[in-house]
Amino acid sequence: MIKPVKMQKMTAVILDDKRDAVLRELKERGAIQFLKVEEVDELEGFDLSPGRPKGINAKAGEHLAKVEGMLDVFKLAKEKEETSLLKKLTAEPVKPVETEETSPDELFDKVNRKLADLGEKVFAISARLEELKKEREEVAEAEDVLEKLKPLGLGPADLEGFTEVFTATGVIATDELEEFQKDLAEITDLCYIHTVPHNKTHSIILVVAPREFEADLKRTMHIHRFEEFRAPASFADLTLEEAQEMVVTKTAQIDEEEEKLLAEVKELKDAEEKELLLTQEILKIEKTLDEVNAYFGSTQSTVLLRGWVPVDRVEEVKGIIERESENHCIVAVEEPKEHEEHPPTLLYNSWLAKPMELLTNTYGVPSYGKTDPSLMMALSFPILFGLMFGDAGQGLVLVILGYLMGFRLKLDEGTKRLGRILFYCGIFATLAGFLYGEFFGLEGIVPALWLRPLESVDTLITFAFYIALVQLTLGCLINIYDELSHGKPLHAIFSPWGVVGLWLFWGGAYVLHSNGVNGLINIAFGFFGADTIASSVKALGLPFFVPVGMIILGGKFVEGLSIPWSIYEAYEAVTRFLFNSISYIRVSALAVVHAVFNMLMLMAMGASPTPLNAVVFILGNTFIIVFEALISFIQSLRLHYYEWFSKFYTGEGEMFKPFIVERIYTVPVRANGKI
Repeated sequence: MIKPVKMQKMTAVILDDKRDAVLRELKERGAIQFLKVEEVDELEGFDLSPGRPKGINAKAGEHLAKVEGMLDVFKLAKEKEETSLLKKLTAEPVKPVETEETSPDELFDKVNRKLADLGEKVFAISARLEELKKEREEVAEAEDVLEKLKPLGLGPADLEGFTEVFTATGVIATDELEEFQKDLAEITDLCYIHTVPHNKTHSIILVVAPREFEADLKRTMHIHRFEEFRAPASFADLTLEEAQEMVVTKTAQIDEEEEKLLAEVKELKDAEEKELLLTQEILKIEKTLDEVNAYFGSTQSTVLLRGWVPVDRVEEVKGIIERESENHCIVAVEEPKEHEEHPPTLLYNSWLAKPMELLTNTYGVPSYGKTDPSLMMALSFPILFGLMFGDAGQGLVLVILGYLMGFRLKLDEGTKRLGRILFYCGIFATLAGFLYGEFFGLEGIVPALWLRPLESVDTLITFAFYIALVQLTLGCLINIYDELSHGKPLHAIFSPWGVVGLWLFWGGAYVLHSNGVNGLINIAFGFFGADTIASSVKALGLPFFVPVGMIILGGKFVEGLSIPWSIYEAYEAVTRFLFNSISYIRVSALAVVHAVFNMLMLMAMGASPTPLNAVVFILGNTFIIVFEALISFIQSLRLHYYEWFSKFYTGEGEMFKPFIVERIYTVPVRANGKI
């Protein structure tokens, strides 16, 4: 669609005891975005109590914490399972299970029974695994200390039990060793220091001194960043040999017990994970159902709901409210009020334009009532990309990669959309490759149907200006259409990006085309000679001075700007049209750069031994595909964001956020059948 979906505001009053039935049906539809009644100014005079959750969300949250805790434990077993990346990316989607909806009380009773026994087992295993993790860390710490004590020929027991003597072992930077020894000698000449190299930068030190100097010695150690180490308490009484043997024994015991516990976790996971995922999803739904109550207003026996509904779904939502409330309701629908309310934006684009919403929404959500450029970008963006990245072979690589990402692999929706954009870009890059006669950088494989970039730079630059002329004109036409559709004909005419702006843009293009760059310079400098002023005014008057003057008048009398600001607006229009047009030279520049990269790859192949040609060819194309594709994508994006969007697109809308619950594992079933 060219514009976002039209919205209408719906207000409904229903009996309080029918609220749950209405919400349970609406939650599956995704057709209404609720408004907080307390934030609606026109209802300030009504005696409405603000809506509040009933506490179900808190109970559901408690159970969710337990369920998610158990699922986190199950992930430990998954980490041990070897699953290839390709298998994960091509895995079949989860088949949802039909689940009968019950009241929250029945659900919580069922969940309590389910979690009581299972939770005790899972959390007991989890607690023991955590203890084993700490034991493993202690053993690893002991092993590290033993490795450092080994060069000294000492064990943990050799450093303990002294009452009259202070001992310390640790690591110090080797370049501080000499200064450290001097400082210790100044404290006492009864200090014994033994050093052993540890690595290139540090040394292991054993310090032995009378106990009475302990405080001063520790202070000096701290100054010199002496890192003291001691074996864990469980190793303190062991010799070096005994401690090393204990490390091996304990490690084996921990491994054995951990493996046994993880096997139990896997068994529980295989038996219970699917049911837990179902329970998790249902609890989240109940939590959402209760939290949405905060949006409503209520009296003693009724509930007031307000929200935005797409115009083509108004009757559907109205029918649900009437049916589920058994017609004990009042439903009113009204149009958005101009300049007072800002409805949310909902985009209904075809499969072709849908991926481009990723790019438009990254810049900003289209404002309600304004043009959505996604459909036009589905054509313009790949075309610009293809002209910059014209190579039939490398383009086919992008087509294949985009197809896998966008249509085949199990990826999130955002990545899939990016893959489909890449797929489109690859198609046009392939077509441009045939125009340029490029196939993986090799010449002569395919004929150049149009030109070769390195041989026709001037033609490419001229063509880039024609692209600018078309796309910037389209931007202005969209702005004119938007202004007219909002009842602003004067803005559509006098705006810098309206009719007068187009006059200025096409006038400048005409003068440049008719006189060339040198002729335009002569016309501009003609104002400095009295005999040529008249000819310069004649040449620039209608295509330049008249539209500039009209923009100034429009700024003053249509937009309400001051004269200085109106003049600045006209100046900005002139410079922006000029620099926007020049910016499109990057289309031709990147096409030339791409050809240069291909040429450099061929030169590298020619300078390499024949057996290495294939390697250079593969590495060169890989570099070009990754680097050039990224640069071309960014530059194509820039031309749309900064050159094209600046003529009509503000991106100040708010995305339509319907009341809907996420379902992956469940399909709701009521007593009267599926929802």
